[in-house]
Amino acid sequence: PGSLFNGPRGPFSACRQHMASEYATTDVGDVWALETPGSKMDEVTDKKSGLEQHLVQHIGERFLQLNFNSRLHLAVQNGMATDLVFEIYDENREKSSGSGVANQTQAYSVFIPGAPSQGGFLPIISAENRVRRGWKPKKGEGGDRYGYFLSHQLGPGKRVAKKQLGKDRVKDNPYFFPIFPEDNNLEKRVLYPPLFSIPGVKVHEFFRGVKYSEYAPDHRAVFRAYKVYFAAWLRTRAGAGPKVKPKDARAVSETAFARLLLTTARKAKGIGLAYAGDTMGSAPFLETIEEVYGMPLTSNDLTDPEHPSLEGRCLATLK
Repeated sequence: PGSLFNGPRGPFSACRQHMASEYATTDVGDVWALETPGSKMDEVTDKKSGLEQHLVQHIGERFLQLNFNSRLHLAVQNGMATDLVFEIYDENREKSSGSGVANQTQAYSVFIPGAPSQGGFLPIISAENRVRRGWKPKKGEGGDRYGYFLSHQLGPGKRVAKKQLGKDRVKDNPYFFPIFPEDNNLEKRVLYPPLFSIPGVKVHEFFRGVKYSEYAPDHRAVFRAYKVYFAAWLRTRAGAGPKVKPKDARAVSETAFARLLLTTARKAKGIGLAYAGDTMGSAPFLETIEEVYGMPLTSNDLTDPEHPSLEGRCLATLK
């Protein structure tokens, strides 16, 4: 119970696996917790499509892994699968890729020893109060793949960055995203690009120097938004250069995106499956990006006009 098995003729036929069909119970204090049904995936969505979205997301990721021999950049691959769910359902409440709702703790209460018998517990507090947002997209935040949300975090992020990193660090990098802890007594932290790890580029390793468990829900949610925004931009807008008319931008971008995937797939089949720990596993994808777009996926200086990158161009669209 609580799982779906992919049969030999299913979309994962090359790799049979069990998939969760409900969220695990949080009643860890009960000795029978493992046998207690968890909440159904359809119960945590506005539409009765939670389980469908969960399946589509995982089918999308598995499809990309199998057809590209695990040679796609993992962050881009995850963003593409998340974007697929948005494209089909016009929302994405699938939780395993970092949605804040999935990572929030349940509502909690605190027992006070010696308190009167009629009130030994503090009132139950909603878990959503512990995390900055319930991650239910407001109007405009989901349809544009969280572009609205990311744009409106740059101002607060810059203020947090000045306090955490100093004014000099903020001067040359306008892109900062505030990360809120679950414990309101802790300070906010800041996440900043480049966030796509490739050889030769130093990415921001947010988890260093912090108690990551306190920041994990918000960090995962923001990075999820970042990945899906980039994936959607890559598919619909990245191929449009200055000479392309606005009305032709999407068609040109989708043609370039198709070329990127087809060429990467051909290269991946020629060299086989990437093995675990292969730091150059996504080399065919990274090479093809430069062939198709004339620039790398990312770079150390995302604001350098002389050496543009896709991640830098995407960030520049955030207002």
